[in-house]
Amino acid sequence: MIENVKPSLPIPHHSAQEFFKKPIVVLLALTALAALVGYAVRSLWGRIQIHPTPEKLYSDGMVAYKGREYHKAIKLFKWALDRNPHQELQTQIHVLRAQCYRSIKKFDKALKDYKAVEESPAHTDQQLLKVYAGRADIFSRQKEFQFAAAACYAALKFTKINSQKKASLLLINGFSLYSMEFYAQAIESFDEAEGLAPSDSNTLTQILYLRAKAYMKNDQPEKVLDGLKKASTLQQNVLNIPSVFIDVGQVYANLGEESRAMECYHLALECVPLPQTDQANVLYHRGCLQRDKKEPNFKSALADFRQASGLDEKVQPDLESNIYWMSGLLCIEQENYKIGIEQLTKAIESKPIKTHLPDILLSLGLAFFTEKNCKEAIKSYSKAINLGIEGEALATALFHRSKVYLSLKQFSLAQLDCEDALKCTFEDKDFRQELLGYQQTLKKLS
Repeated sequence: MIENVKPSLPIPHHSAQEFFKKPIVVLLALTALAALVGYAVRSLWGRIQIHPTPEKLYSDGMVAYKGREYHKAIKLFKWALDRNPHQELQTQIHVLRAQCYRSIKKFDKALKDYKAVEESPAHTDQQLLKVYAGRADIFSRQKEFQFAAAACYAALKFTKINSQKKASLLLINGFSLYSMEFYAQAIESFDEAEGLAPSDSNTLTQILYLRAKAYMKNDQPEKVLDGLKKASTLQQNVLNIPSVFIDVGQVYANLGEESRAMECYHLALECVPLPQTDQANVLYHRGCLQRDKKEPNFKSALADFRQASGLDEKVQPDLESNIYWMSGLLCIEQENYKIGIEQLTKAIESKPIKTHLPDILLSLGLAFFTEKNCKEAIKSYSKAINLGIEGEALATALFHRSKVYLSLKQFSLAQLDCEDALKCTFEDKDFRQELLGYQQTLKKLS
């Protein structure tokens, strides 16, 4: 049995040194080591990318802020603050994040950041200046003018402030004071702002524009025109300069300074670009001035009204109605009743202001009556009466309708209207006497 057992093959024994001397083994070992090192480097780099320093996040946020990518900047600044940076950096991040929030009109969040800067022991004077200037801008936009003026006052106390920034703050301050009806103080603020000669035409235009309005409110119309002329040559598209010229023109017209009022309307028409709505508004007011001045120029007034009504662009209904109304009145004054009736009818169709409608209907009734169209005249007067007018306006409508009834020999209706007219409240004693005299005439005729 033992002799039949085959001997096993001998097992070779190699040392570790002999094993690693083989080239293929060396290559495989080096490849594995390189892979391990690469993995370690990538893992470390990933951790650095996932957990950047506050300084790196602040730097990236600054790039986004300067590129006006405010939402991205806000995220980066938040991540930087989450990593507890040192106080100086933390304060600066709050300043910049507040500016971002202000730019996207998230004012509550901006104010919170400004408060954090103010409360930080590490803030600088320049950072505090930005806080007050930012608050002034926010409060003025929110129409909290008292707080805006207070913020401006705090900011303007700083000595190291460049002239452009100071002019902008004085503009906000002046606007806030103007809105609170402190017109003299507003003018002082605007004067100081203009004295700094701001290079930004937008800022200068607003200063001149608002100061002109403050002069008007402060009963100094003689000082308005010069500033407005300068503003209109700078940048008309920034503000509605034509509307200010119209306002100033009306002030001059009320003061009886017709030539200055006319100059305002001419300047308004010279503004470029001038939308047709503004053009119609200017022509309407100039027409009214030419109709109402001491020596009326009905022909020029009518030309202005017709030009305004012929503009292609649709104007506001109330303005369109006023244009047709004034045009109709001028036609009636020139005894051109047919065209006058057409214009007054268009005035009613253009949806006039409710307070104007009774007067338009009375004018239309008078035109119909003059044209001997008594039926339409009665309709117009009745519509005016049914609008619920009171006092002398109601008495006038009843008086005129009574005259139409009298012309038709409907004495009882004429007498009833006259009696109702006398029941109205009067301030014009002469009109009441006229009505009493008319009542006596009716009694004799009936």
